[in-house]
Amino acid sequence: MIRVAIFEDHPLVQDALQRVVQAESDFQLVAVESHGSQIFDHAAQTDVALFDLGMSVQAARHIRGSPVYDPLQTISWVRARHPRLRVLVISAYQDPAFVRAVLKAGAHGYLHKSDDLLTNLAKAVRVVHAGGQVYSEIITALLLAGEETWLQPQDLTILSLMARGLNTEAISRAMNLSAKRVSNRLSEIYRGMGLEENPDVNTRMTAVIWARQHGLLPRDD
Repeated sequence: MIRVAIFEDHPLVQDALQRVVQAESDFQLVAVESHGSQIFDHAAQTDVALFDLGMSVQAARHIRGSPVYDPLQTISWVRARHPRLRVLVISAYQDPAFVRAVLKAGAHGYLHKSDDLLTNLAKAVRVVHAGGQVYSEIITALLLAGEETWLQPQDLTILSLMARGLNTEAISRAMNLSAKRVSNRLSEIYRGMGLEENPDVNTRMTAVIWARQHGLLPRDD
Protein backbone atom coordinates (compact mmCIF):
# COMPACT_ATOMS: atom_id res chain seq x y z
CA MET A 1 0.00 0.00 0.00
CA ILE A 2 1.35 3.42 -1.01
CA ARG A 3 0.45 6.12 1.53
CA VAL A 4 -0.21 9.41 -0.29
CA ALA A 5 -0.69 12.92 1.14
CA ILE A 6 -1.90 15.91 -0.88
CA PHE A 7 -0.71 19.49 -0.31
CA GLU A 8 -2.62 21.75 -2.71
CA ASP A 9 -4.61 24.93 -2.12
CA HIS A 10 -6.70 25.10 -5.31
CA PRO A 11 -10.03 23.35 -4.59
CA LEU A 12 -10.54 21.97 -8.10
CA VAL A 13 -7.01 20.61 -8.38
CA GLN A 14 -7.15 19.28 -4.84
CA ASP A 15 -10.41 17.46 -5.64
CA ALA A 16 -8.98 15.99 -8.86
CA LEU A 17 -5.86 14.70 -7.08
CA GLN A 18 -7.97 13.24 -4.30
CA ARG A 19 -10.22 11.40 -6.77
CA VAL A 20 -7.21 9.85 -8.54
CA VAL A 21 -5.67 8.65 -5.28
CA GLN A 22 -8.92 7.23 -3.94
CA ALA A 23 -9.58 5.36 -7.19
CA GLU A 24 -6.40 3.26 -6.87
CA SER A 25 -6.71 0.09 -4.77
CA ASP A 26 -3.03 0.16 -3.78
CA PHE A 27 -3.09 3.81 -2.63
CA GLN A 28 -4.08 5.04 0.81
CA LEU A 29 -4.95 8.73 1.19
CA VAL A 30 -3.51 9.82 4.54
CA ALA A 31 -3.99 13.60 4.37
CA VAL A 32 -5.36 16.45 2.27
CA GLU A 33 -4.00 19.86 3.26
CA SER A 34 -4.03 23.35 1.76
CA HIS A 35 -0.51 24.41 2.73
CA GLY A 36 2.86 22.88 2.03
CA SER A 37 4.08 23.83 5.49
CA GLN A 38 1.72 21.17 6.87
CA ILE A 39 3.82 18.43 5.30
CA PHE A 40 5.71 18.18 8.60
CA ASP A 41 2.49 17.07 10.32
CA HIS A 42 2.15 14.03 8.05
CA ALA A 43 5.64 13.18 6.77
CA ALA A 44 6.19 10.23 9.11
CA GLN A 45 2.99 8.55 7.87
CA THR A 46 3.46 9.35 4.17
CA ASP A 47 5.27 7.50 1.39
CA VAL A 48 4.59 9.98 -1.45
CA ALA A 49 3.66 13.65 -0.97
CA LEU A 50 1.90 15.45 -3.82
CA PHE A 51 3.23 18.95 -3.30
CA ASP A 52 2.12 22.21 -4.91
CA LEU A 53 4.67 25.04 -4.92
CA GLY A 54 2.37 28.03 -5.39
CA MET A 55 0.42 27.93 -2.14
CA SER A 56 -0.34 31.00 -0.05
CA VAL A 57 1.92 32.25 2.70
CA GLN A 58 -0.66 31.46 5.38
CA ALA A 59 0.30 28.76 7.93
CA ALA A 60 4.02 29.44 7.48
CA ARG A 61 4.41 29.27 11.24
CA HIS A 62 4.53 25.47 10.89
CA ILE A 63 8.11 25.96 9.68
CA ARG A 64 10.12 26.81 12.76
CA GLY A 65 8.10 29.97 13.31
CA SER A 66 9.30 31.46 10.04
CA PRO A 67 7.12 34.38 8.86
CA VAL A 68 7.75 33.51 5.20
CA TYR A 69 6.82 30.26 3.52
CA ASP A 70 9.61 28.93 1.30
CA PRO A 71 8.58 25.78 -0.61
CA LEU A 72 12.15 24.90 -1.59
CA GLN A 73 13.37 25.14 1.98
CA THR A 74 10.35 23.12 3.10
CA ILE A 75 11.21 20.30 0.69
CA SER A 76 14.84 20.36 1.77
CA TRP A 77 14.02 20.35 5.48
CA VAL A 78 11.39 17.62 5.34
CA ARG A 79 13.59 15.39 3.17
CA ALA A 80 16.47 15.80 5.64
CA ARG A 81 14.23 14.72 8.51
CA HIS A 82 12.31 12.03 6.63
CA PRO A 83 14.67 10.62 3.97
CA ARG A 84 12.25 7.83 3.00
CA LEU A 85 9.56 10.36 2.03
CA ARG A 86 9.18 10.87 -1.73
CA VAL A 87 8.09 14.32 -2.89
CA LEU A 88 6.27 14.69 -6.22
CA VAL A 89 5.83 18.34 -7.12
CA ILE A 90 2.70 19.40 -9.03
CA SER A 91 2.96 23.00 -10.18
CA ALA A 92 2.32 25.50 -12.96
CA TYR A 93 5.81 27.01 -12.64
CA GLN A 94 8.08 26.19 -15.57
CA ASP A 95 11.13 28.39 -15.29
CA PRO A 96 14.10 26.05 -15.98
CA ALA A 97 16.29 27.46 -13.21
CA PHE A 98 13.45 27.17 -10.71
CA VAL A 99 12.66 23.59 -11.77
CA ARG A 100 16.31 22.63 -11.28
CA ALA A 101 16.28 24.32 -7.87
CA VAL A 102 13.22 22.29 -6.89
CA LEU A 103 14.94 19.05 -7.87
CA LYS A 104 18.14 20.10 -6.10
CA ALA A 105 16.08 20.73 -2.95
CA GLY A 106 15.13 17.05 -2.97
CA ALA A 107 11.97 16.61 -5.04
CA HIS A 108 11.69 13.29 -6.87
CA GLY A 109 9.54 14.45 -9.74
CA TYR A 110 7.79 17.42 -11.29
CA LEU A 111 4.40 17.28 -13.00
CA HIS A 112 3.13 20.40 -14.70
CA LYS A 113 -0.51 21.31 -14.04
CA SER A 114 -1.16 21.45 -17.77
CA ASP A 115 -0.45 17.72 -17.87
CA ASP A 116 -3.28 15.19 -17.97
CA LEU A 117 -3.07 14.42 -14.26
CA LEU A 118 -6.14 12.19 -14.25
CA THR A 119 -4.34 9.89 -16.70
CA ASN A 120 -0.72 10.19 -15.60
CA LEU A 121 -0.74 10.78 -11.85
CA ALA A 122 -1.19 7.23 -10.59
CA LYS A 123 1.67 5.94 -12.75
CA ALA A 124 3.87 8.85 -11.63
CA VAL A 125 3.21 8.07 -7.96
CA ARG A 126 4.17 4.41 -8.48
CA VAL A 127 7.39 5.35 -10.31
CA VAL A 128 8.40 7.81 -7.60
CA HIS A 129 7.53 5.30 -4.87
CA ALA A 130 9.70 2.70 -6.64
CA GLY A 131 12.66 5.09 -6.38
CA GLY A 132 12.59 6.86 -9.72
CA GLN A 133 12.18 10.43 -10.88
CA VAL A 134 9.33 11.40 -13.20
CA TYR A 135 8.61 14.57 -15.16
CA SER A 136 5.92 15.93 -17.45
CA GLU A 137 7.03 16.23 -21.06
CA ILE A 138 7.07 20.03 -20.84
CA ILE A 139 9.39 19.81 -17.82
CA THR A 140 11.62 17.26 -19.51
CA ALA A 141 11.93 19.59 -22.49
CA LEU A 142 13.02 22.41 -20.16
CA LEU A 143 15.59 20.21 -18.43
CA LEU A 144 17.02 18.98 -21.72
CA ALA A 145 16.99 22.32 -23.54
CA GLY A 146 20.40 22.68 -25.14
CA GLU A 147 21.37 19.26 -23.83
CA GLU A 148 21.36 15.83 -25.42
CA THR A 149 18.57 15.91 -28.02
CA TRP A 150 18.65 12.11 -28.42
CA LEU A 151 17.17 11.65 -24.96
CA GLN A 152 13.42 11.04 -24.76
CA PRO A 153 11.13 12.00 -21.85
CA GLN A 154 11.03 8.41 -20.56
CA ASP A 155 14.81 8.15 -20.52
CA LEU A 156 15.27 10.29 -17.39
CA THR A 157 12.88 8.03 -15.50
CA ILE A 158 14.65 4.91 -16.79
CA LEU A 159 18.02 6.33 -15.70
CA SER A 160 16.69 7.31 -12.28
CA LEU A 161 15.32 3.82 -11.66
CA MET A 162 18.56 2.29 -12.90
CA ALA A 163 20.40 4.50 -10.40
CA ARG A 164 18.31 2.87 -7.67
CA GLY A 165 19.57 -0.55 -8.72
CA LEU A 166 16.49 -1.76 -10.60
CA ASN A 167 17.06 -4.20 -13.46
CA THR A 168 15.28 -4.07 -16.80
CA GLU A 169 12.34 -6.21 -15.67
CA ALA A 170 11.82 -4.14 -12.53
CA ILE A 171 12.03 -0.89 -14.50
CA SER A 172 9.48 -2.16 -17.01
CA ARG A 173 7.07 -3.06 -14.20
CA ALA A 174 7.53 0.29 -12.43
CA MET A 175 6.92 2.24 -15.65
CA ASN A 176 4.28 -0.10 -17.08
CA LEU A 177 6.35 -0.61 -20.21
CA SER A 178 7.42 -3.76 -21.97
CA ALA A 179 10.87 -5.09 -21.11
CA LYS A 180 11.71 -4.85 -24.83
CA ARG A 181 10.86 -1.14 -24.85
CA VAL A 182 13.11 -0.51 -21.84
CA SER A 183 15.94 -2.55 -23.39
CA ASN A 184 15.64 -0.62 -26.66
CA ARG A 185 15.75 2.72 -24.84
CA LEU A 186 18.78 1.60 -22.81
CA SER A 187 20.59 0.71 -26.02
CA GLU A 188 19.81 4.18 -27.41
CA ILE A 189 20.91 5.81 -24.16
CA TYR A 190 24.22 3.96 -24.18
CA ARG A 191 24.76 4.83 -27.85
CA GLY A 192 24.00 8.51 -27.23
CA MET A 193 26.47 8.56 -24.33
CA GLY A 194 29.12 6.94 -26.48
CA LEU A 195 29.10 3.79 -24.36
CA GLU A 196 29.49 0.29 -25.69
CA GLU A 197 27.82 -2.57 -23.86
CA ASN A 198 30.86 -4.50 -22.63
CA PRO A 199 30.90 -7.41 -20.17
CA ASP A 200 34.10 -6.01 -18.67
CA VAL A 201 32.55 -2.60 -17.97
CA ASN A 202 29.59 -1.77 -15.72
CA THR A 203 27.76 0.07 -18.46
CA ARG A 204 24.73 0.83 -16.31
CA MET A 205 26.77 2.43 -13.57
CA THR A 206 28.79 4.38 -16.13
CA ALA A 207 25.54 5.68 -17.67
CA VAL A 208 24.24 6.77 -14.25
CA ILE A 209 27.52 8.57 -13.49
CA TRP A 210 27.37 10.27 -16.92
CA ALA A 211 23.78 11.44 -16.27
CA ARG A 212 24.74 12.83 -12.86
CA GLN A 213 27.76 14.64 -14.25
CA HIS A 214 25.53 16.27 -16.90
CA GLY A 215 22.97 17.38 -14.31
CA LEU A 216 20.26 15.02 -15.53
CA LEU A 217 20.08 13.13 -12.23
CA PRO A 218 20.75 14.30 -8.67
CA ARG A 219 24.24 13.36 -7.51
CA ASP A 220 22.82 11.53 -4.52
CA ASP A 221 19.43 10.81 -2.91
